[in-house]
Amino acid sequence: MLFASARLELTTDAAAIQERNRLTVQTHEQALALQNEKKLKVFDFQSKPGKNDSAIADLDYINSDAFAQKFKGKYENQAVEDAVVAACRQIIKNRNGTSFEEAFFIDAHTGKTFSYVKGKKENGVDMPESLKNSLTSRRKSSIIMIHNHPNSSPLSSNDYATSSEYASLFEVIACGHNGDVYVFRDTFGTAGDIITYADGSKEYEGVRDFRISVSKYKNRLMLEDYEARHNAWSTVSELRGFFYEKR
Repeated sequence: MLFASARLELTTDAAAIQERNRLTVQTHEQALALQNEKKLKVFDFQSKPGKNDSAIADLDYINSDAFAQKFKGKYENQAVEDAVVAACRQIIKNRNGTSFEEAFFIDAHTGKTFSYVKGKKENGVDMPESLKNSLTSRRKSSIIMIHNHPNSSPLSSNDYATSSEYASLFEVIACGHNGDVYVFRDTFGTAGDIITYADGSKEYEGVRDFRISVSKYKNRLMLEDYEARHNAWSTVSELRGFFYEKR
């Protein structure tokens, strides 16, 4: 009876161990399944339109005093300076990790927000007709346009064209998600006349000069696009007499 009892205990122990192992395997499989499900969810999120890992900002730096110093003493008064810094921070926070852009338009004298546009496409902001009409009717050099460049690129030819189109724009600012800030100010309308090409397209002389300069820097000096654009801005600003800087 002693041996029978021992065999029964061994059998019971073996069954318990087998059941525990089965549950352990099952739990492990469930964990793997859950992990895979989470990975799929992350993948689905990352594959959504506009997701851009290279546009992830260091928000601690964007919210730091060091970032705010880029704008120190650059404006008519403290209210405008504070408004520009706040707008840059808000835009980058809103669009962090995406390729979408948005823009604030603030009064260059008071710092009050004049308009806000939330872009609906990647790497660009389409202004509604109502805003275009308002910019056309506003007094000269009274509005600052602040927008983001998710990939932290310098200002584009489109930015130059927009500034040339509306005399009310005192300054156009591009806030890069890496913390770089590019500023263009053309208070004297130096873009020149509008050129009409054979295909009916039009552009300002200054915008043409900028495009040609970018092409030269890229093709002759083999510079990367961002560096070529930055150098082109510096070259054309001297040629045409407007203000440009990277902060």
